[in-house]
Amino acid sequence: MVSYERASGEGRFNEVNLNQSTKDKLERSLPSEISKYSFSRKDSGTTVPPTEVLEEAFIRAWQLLKSKSDFAKAIYITEAVVSQIEERYDIKTIDRRSQPAVIQFPTHTIPLAS
Repeated sequence: MVSYERASGEGRFNEVNLNQSTKDKLERSLPSEISKYSFSRKDSGTTVPPTEVLEEAFIRAWQLLKSKSDFAKAIYITEAVVSQIEERYDIKTIDRRSQPAVIQFPTHTIPLAS
């Protein structure tokens, strides 16, 4: 949610229009949040990449919200996405402390010295 607030300038309790602009801002802000977790399907145990989990959950949540109204509080959008994820996936936090620090650029990754 913090990423969305930064990307949009909207507060979490602001009512937002469920239009393409809002959808685009949310789609850009949520990947940074979801990358902190790993996901496996509840029905099969299959590990699924976070981006795939997010895309599926976002589409379902957006359709659900749009079917009810053209407006929603920003926090409700995020909660709807989380609800869709929790319904279908087991979620684990990724422990980043055990991984080497890196700087990621669009074209390459640079490991940082320990």
